[in-house]
Amino acid sequence: SFHQSGGHEEASSASKEAPDSGRLSSSGPNLQQVPNHYDDLRPYAAVWGKKIRAAFTAPTGSVLFTADFSQQEPRIGAGVSGDEVLLYDLEHGDVYCRVATRVYGRTISKAEKEERQTGKRCFMAWLNGSEGHQFKDSAPWLSEGEARRIAAWIGQQYPTFQAFRASTIDFLREHGYVETAFGRRRYLPGIYSPLDSDRRKAAREAIIVPIQGTAADILKLCMVKLHRHQFFQNGWMKLVLVVHDEVVGEVWPPLLSEDGWPNADVNHLLTTLADGLLPVRLPIEVGYGPDWATCLPLSELRSVRKV
Repeated sequence: SFHQSGGHEEASSASKEAPDSGRLSSSGPNLQQVPNHYDDLRPYAAVWGKKIRAAFTAPTGSVLFTADFSQQEPRIGAGVSGDEVLLYDLEHGDVYCRVATRVYGRTISKAEKEERQTGKRCFMAWLNGSEGHQFKDSAPWLSEGEARRIAAWIGQQYPTFQAFRASTIDFLREHGYVETAFGRRRYLPGIYSPLDSDRRKAAREAIIVPIQGTAADILKLCMVKLHRHQFFQNGWMKLVLVVHDEVVGEVWPPLLSEDGWPNADVNHLLTTLADGLLPVRLPIEVGYGPDWATCLPLSELRSVRKV
């Protein structure tokens, strides 16, 4: 079951609440909790996650597609804040490797996927308002002082985004709400609470809304775009799952080429889903395969005839 919002998600936390960002959640089971990346603390998780994904197979005569937004939240953060340095680094470098290098104290390359993933988790924690306290969840060997210094270092690299966070909290104090890039409001009355803990919580949540809330809006707009497209209206493509920033669906004839894989029109539709929604590029990684776990880009499949 999929839910627009509310207390449906089978979360691991005690509150068991669905995301406040506006993202879709699921239950029975909660697919948002299926691990997809290696975790130093749970090395078995990614293995089991892949096995679970392999259980979602394409019906006979069809092919599964996956459309996964790449670096969506950092790019949204760069777009809504106007931080051109962050956007440049996302386009021309590897932000996660740079952060991982600070976390591990040695140069981390893109080939070191596990270490890079740790850098990504730390960067995302900073992007969503952490001043280092959440870094220890991903890098437990860091002291509190080291984690705070790394968070401060990231902030120094992107001062425009830091200023945007401060202006967002000021806006909340004045109006009582914050907005996504598309104008969807979230009211946070805790900012007026006499309790300092409530005010701090509201301020942290305010920072998240323009990024995670905008990401949720974009995903739903893309789903509407797919639903209205003639490929879907004709029954040649179907949606199956939505997990975080990833959409999974089916492709049927006559959209399959002689080699058994989807044609270029399908690939163009999926890779350009988010074009024009924001003034920043939102790349989408698209894959195809017989099941959710083994989807590959079309360029890699052209040399393999589908059986």
